[in-house]
Amino acid sequence: MEGYFCNVRYVGPSRGSHRDTPQRARIKATVSTAAAKGRGNTQARPYSKDLLSFDVALVGRLLVDRKDRNGVKLGQFSRTRQLVVHSLSDFDVKKSVDDKTLRVQRSRDRHDSNDHVISITVTRATNHTVKTDVTLVHRVTGETVVIPVTFDPTDRSGSVYDTPPKRTEAPKPQARSPESKSEPAKAPSATAYIMFLFLVFLVVMFFSNPVSISSFAFIIYPF
Repeated sequence: MEGYFCNVRYVGPSRGSHRDTPQRARIKATVSTAAAKGRGNTQARPYSKDLLSFDVALVGRLLVDRKDRNGVKLGQFSRTRQLVVHSLSDFDVKKSVDDKTLRVQRSRDRHDSNDHVISITVTRATNHTVKTDVTLVHRVTGETVVIPVTFDPTDRSGSVYDTPPKRTEAPKPQARSPESKSEPAKAPSATAYIMFLFLVFLVVMFFSNPVSISSFAFIIYPF
């Protein structure tokens, strides 16, 4: 009886598909023979039989975003930071300070998810500078990932006091459409006033003597 060592490697569709990587793989052992000619040029049936099958757990590395792996910086008004760790297997989270200073929690959306969310929080009672490390230890391979954590109480980034208050400006007048413009009424000009009196004169003349007003209109408009 012979034994074989098998190294199984999963290759996903892309490097960013860690969350879609399966955590287990099934191994099947099968024996078979190719079709061969029997006696009298008869075709012998190929032989195939499944001997056994079993599942194995896939083991991957601890993957942390580069910006988080280089260090986490916290301030007076930004005391919490969440980072995502991609891992097929379970791992331990270790720190060198107590929970009264720094709290670290781990969570997952699903029990079979490869994405682990690590929440790092500096307590409100901490008002001094803190420099420590959060260490991730792989339970299978022993791989360690060290994440430096720095808390500076004088750092007020993320505070409303860092940004100057917005100036309140008076609302600008909006342009109106030509239909909506309302201009003040203009006083009637002298020419319009004379024309109005002339029309009144013609009306009076027409009712008093229609013949004379017809003659007068013919003089004004001969054609």
